[in-house]
Amino acid sequence: MSNTDSTKNSRLETVRQSIDHLNHILPGQGPILDFIHHNTIHGFQHLPFSQALEDYEKLTGTRGYMTETRFRECFDKGRISEKDLNQAIDSNASLRPGEVLLSSDKSEMKIGNSDIYLAALRAPVCAISTAQLRWQLTREKALTEWQTDIPADAKARLSEGNENARTTLPALWQHIQSTLAIARLDEDPDSLSPLPLTDSQTITDIANSDTSNLLAEVGNSLSLGGLVFSLSGQDIRNSVFPVMMRLSASMLDEGTAPWHAGDNHYHSLYQAWRGSLHQDCGLALEAIAWQDIIAQLPDSAEYTIIQQLEKLQLPQAKWAGYLQRLCLEMPGWTGLINWRQQNPDYHCLNAMQPHLSDWLAIRLTLDKLYLDQLCRQLWQCDGNYSALSHYLTRHSLECWVRSAWQRGNMPETLSQQTDKLNQQQNAEESHWLELASSLHSWQQYHSGETVCCAHDQGWKLFRLCQHLGLGKNALPLLDKEVLTAMLQTLDEFSSEIRNRVWLLAYEIHYRNDLFKGIAGNYRRGIWVKRDNRPQAQIVMCMDEREESFRRHLEELNPRIETLGAAGFFGIPMKFKGLDDTHLTSLCPIVVTPAHRVDEKARAAQDQLLKSHRKGAVFLKSFTYKLHQSFRLNPLYNWFGTFLLAPFSLVGQLMHSLFPAQYKGIVDSVRRYIVTPVTTELTITTDSPDTEASTENPRLGFTDQEQADKVGALLRTLGLTANFAPLVAFSGHGSTSQNNPHEAAHDCGACGGRQGGPNARAYAGMANRAEVRTILAAGGIHIPNDCWFLGMQHDTCNDSIIWYDTDLIPADLHDNFQAFSENIEQAQAYSAHERCRRFSSANDPATPAKAFQHVILRARDLSQVRPEYGHATNASAIIGRRNISQGLFLDRRSFLISYDPTQDPEGNILENILLTAGPVGAGINLEYYFSTIDNNKFGCGTKIPHNVAGLFGVLEGTGSDLRTGLPEQMIEIHEPMRLLVVVEHKTTVLERIYGDQPALQELVGGGWLLLATKDPDSDAIHMFEPDQGFVLWQEDDLPLPECAKSTDCYKGIHDPISPILITQPEGA
Repeated sequence: MSNTDSTKNSRLETVRQSIDHLNHILPGQGPILDFIHHNTIHGFQHLPFSQALEDYEKLTGTRGYMTETRFRECFDKGRISEKDLNQAIDSNASLRPGEVLLSSDKSEMKIGNSDIYLAALRAPVCAISTAQLRWQLTREKALTEWQTDIPADAKARLSEGNENARTTLPALWQHIQSTLAIARLDEDPDSLSPLPLTDSQTITDIANSDTSNLLAEVGNSLSLGGLVFSLSGQDIRNSVFPVMMRLSASMLDEGTAPWHAGDNHYHSLYQAWRGSLHQDCGLALEAIAWQDIIAQLPDSAEYTIIQQLEKLQLPQAKWAGYLQRLCLEMPGWTGLINWRQQNPDYHCLNAMQPHLSDWLAIRLTLDKLYLDQLCRQLWQCDGNYSALSHYLTRHSLECWVRSAWQRGNMPETLSQQTDKLNQQQNAEESHWLELASSLHSWQQYHSGETVCCAHDQGWKLFRLCQHLGLGKNALPLLDKEVLTAMLQTLDEFSSEIRNRVWLLAYEIHYRNDLFKGIAGNYRRGIWVKRDNRPQAQIVMCMDEREESFRRHLEELNPRIETLGAAGFFGIPMKFKGLDDTHLTSLCPIVVTPAHRVDEKARAAQDQLLKSHRKGAVFLKSFTYKLHQSFRLNPLYNWFGTFLLAPFSLVGQLMHSLFPAQYKGIVDSVRRYIVTPVTTELTITTDSPDTEASTENPRLGFTDQEQADKVGALLRTLGLTANFAPLVAFSGHGSTSQNNPHEAAHDCGACGGRQGGPNARAYAGMANRAEVRTILAAGGIHIPNDCWFLGMQHDTCNDSIIWYDTDLIPADLHDNFQAFSENIEQAQAYSAHERCRRFSSANDPATPAKAFQHVILRARDLSQVRPEYGHATNASAIIGRRNISQGLFLDRRSFLISYDPTQDPEGNILENILLTAGPVGAGINLEYYFSTIDNNKFGCGTKIPHNVAGLFGVLEGTGSDLRTGLPEQMIEIHEPMRLLVVVEHKTTVLERIYGDQPALQELVGGGWLLLATKDPDSDAIHMFEPDQGFVLWQEDDLPLPECAKSTDCYKGIHDPISPILITQPEGA
């Protein structure tokens, strides 16, 4: 192989590896119709939690914690206590919390590191600008009145001995200034020469160093377009991004665009772009012969990437970082393209297969064209790395000043001078030197690095002493050594460390409340001993939204036993509904089904099925013509608008003003056109000898496969005996109007789809005599008078769909009637509890009114909060129901049924943790990140959202594709990591943890918090990665108790700590 070929292959391999690596960096959200909750920064999950947040912030500039202002709001509301903060501080030995800085035997005064930490947490103790300091001293009366945020105990100490603010504060301020020889606050807070001007060589050296550092950021935090913007304020991306958005939207479209980038025989986005570029009027390139440049592009996107990187004259070592930076400038679009690239089997109307290489080839080409045009206008040089480096290195003073000007890191007077100089062509170097000297002098003074400054060290100590209660009596103790030590402790307690302490304290508060509730609930409840046969049993999804439904159902009828499991109920399948056009996977995204289940009409319904299909085809054709064909035909479009306008107006008014009646009319019309058909599922295969595979899923399951699936879940649940006459399996989904994020409310364990078909399939399998015979041979005896039912709970409107009720044996009809009545009551009570968090619900007086409210809410076209989804999720409990039954958990806990007495070695538990753990973590972490910074990690408010091609949302008519959750879904969420409480011995959990790298990453890395509840006592142990399981110590405060759930939340709209619910006599 020649050197040329070797170099060519090396560069191609570099590009391919760089693109592959982007899968770990870019958002992992798929199309919005298949919304799957996942860890927003999944590519950093191999790192410890705090390290991952730190690295992600370095890469993107986005902080992974709530702001301290929001944490302090939680503190003021009692969601974090001083005790929680002290516990969090004490857990970090590197902070040296016990170290004492100031003590006096005479006054019994003692100030240690922990006191300073606590003061810095409770109120901002930080440097301010000189202008802000002047405002504080003159307008806010900082020298004559106590600071408003000083704690009461500190204020009391400051006021001892008849001292007051007018005497104490000036003395304290003067003492700090004189002791530390703090520089005088200048008359002009933006003075440019409080210090002598530095010599020109020193200034030049500083500018050279700053310029070198700025150029080094190309390929890390900057693209070349970003570099030019950081110096000039002119952004080529304003021209490039609209083109990239338009191309990406056309390629990814799933049913709204009349023209796709892949039409007209093009096989890739890059080819389609090249082929249609001669018709593009959107390229604003006057000074560049871009047509000739485009004509010279290679046919391959990958080789175009190489060509453009070489034209940009970037060192090959920077290629990977540069491609990453380009993608991170539009993470929404590139993330979805990458998702489609990683999921080639995704069903889509557009046959073109997206590839990041196509997107990057186009982006690099457009960037180079616009960079050349702009750089020639600004600096008469080419828009490549070498030319820019050469120019900026020769004009480092200009570069340094421009950079500070663009960042706003200079006073207004200097900014005005820089602005004028920017408008001059070929400004003299001496002018830039003069500005650079003034800038350096100003920065040196305001940094506080060379001298102690009033606005920095002085103000911080002034604030700190007040919050510590150090007044005039303490001044003799505050010598230079003590004040310097206090400053050092304060500075070492960085923002990053404070954020960690805040989050840990937040989690400790919830953790202690939950543990106290679980310990106080020990051996309470009717199902501590499962001696009596339940009247009915219901297995619902582990989803925390079902916690309230189960709780109310048990209160309404204590003889009903409820259990929880992952909502696909151990039946991974490719499902095709009666009217579906393609298969849908109903299982966790990490599972690939090997079986297919179809919904079909029951026997002897041929005529009904024919009528049904005819109506369905007509409705689909009519809808397509109405929404697509009319707008493609100019004649139809013009006349159709006027003809249909009155009907559209009436429909919109009905939909908005009378949603219930509107839905009734629409449903009636649909039933008239599409004749209803009684259906069944093909759960049993006709080809038992055909092997099922993920490549070719087989239709139906064999008898043995069905028995294995049914038995595995029953053993996981601990439901191997004492079956009720009726056992219902309830999947869940969510339906609402005008809600692009509707799928985010569906079942995560079903791949972001509704779980009703899984529940129906499971019940159908469990009712088959052949399956029960196999189960009996394995030790699970389901009595003949036991019948399994499938159902689906709508978590938005709390409605219930029952499946195959006509198959219920006659002797169980009365049982079903009583059971369904209890379910109907639980629907209303669940709605009533949910309404306490909806401000527009106005606290419905009765459950019936609350039920009506959530039904209308789900049908309301203008409702941006149809439900809150998983908001408030905070914990998961894996164990027997008696741990949590009789405990008000405020819809915050995933509930997973598991009986440790039937699994002493923990083999079943191991599987639960490996499946439910990632699902729960994905949901929790998506809500965590979308809440802490909704504009960066989430998709912002729904108000300006527009649906793009049925695959995502953007803001207005053009923006980056918005990923994550909207503000209206997370506004009541308390962002904290999921706490998983497992009922088993610590030794079993230690063994599982040691055997499973996946759990070591999640739990050991701090992405999930783990605790154990001993099966034989009320002891609870918390897992600490550096210590193992540590016994939790309970406080002596009593746990509140209420007669029923409605008493727990009556009149309360904020989060509620666990409360005991009085259990029926004999429980």
